[in-house]
Amino acid sequence: MGISHKESTNINDFYQPFQAYLKMNQYPLCRNVYIIKRESRTGLGSGFTAFITGEKGQRIVLRAGLLPATVPTEIISY
Repeated sequence: MGISHKESTNINDFYQPFQAYLKMNQYPLCRNVYIIKRESRTGLGSGFTAFITGEKGQRIVLRAGLLPATVPTEIISY
């Protein structure tokens, strides 16, 4: 759904929820996701946090159509 920051009928003022518009902060319905862990020792919460912030977890976020905090890069050599 295209959303605009202001009341407008101009088609150029509306932004779709594409990753590029999320990255440039043009799509108005976006928010940050924070992980708060409250465990005294390393456990399931710490493991999940390590996984989701790692390369595999960020690829899952990217494939879900969301914008990961760090974009996984791939080096291809010929």
